[in-house]
Amino acid sequence: MDVGLEKEKFRKAILEKLKRHSLELRRQKSDAIIQKLKQDSVYRTSRAVMFYVPLAAEVNTTRLLEEALSKGQTVVVPFVSQANQALMAVQIGDPDRDLIPGTYGIKEPRKELVKPFEVSQLDLIFVPGLAFDQKGHRLGRGKGYYDRFLKTVPKRVTRYGLAFDFQVFDSIPVNATDISVDRVITN
Repeated sequence: MDVGLEKEKFRKAILEKLKRHSLELRRQKSDAIIQKLKQDSVYRTSRAVMFYVPLAAEVNTTRLLEEALSKGQTVVVPFVSQANQALMAVQIGDPDRDLIPGTYGIKEPRKELVKPFEVSQLDLIFVPGLAFDQKGHRLGRGKGYYDRFLKTVPKRVTRYGLAFDFQVFDSIPVNATDISVDRVITN
């Protein structure tokens, strides 16, 4: 089977599973993942962290993002540039004030805040995904934004995939343009 067709089949199956998990169950699983991250030495020692702003069906990183800001960590989030179809890292200071609904309905920095953050200054990136496998391969939503972005990030920057337990498989379909994460954190 064609890799593209396999990926679409996986996406469809995972999206169906996500719909079947209640908001409360996703909240509980998100809380378990966040507790693991709080104990993680890479996260605890990171000075600059790139968070994703979660969709309703994704591991909710919002509380951890707010806590990181209160502890003085540099917090960066994605901004999707429609002009060049690229994801850009942008620093924020207050999610309530700095984030508004943007591309694909995902909250992103207000336009006046959009200044590229130097990705070589990052220590850790949290990467969303619909599915991951044991080797760190990631299946995103199919637009390639994170894969293109991660190619620009130095190898020394740690990349963590965050996923609910049912989103992790022995293997998933991948192709040459897919970028892996260093570790997958799950409940």
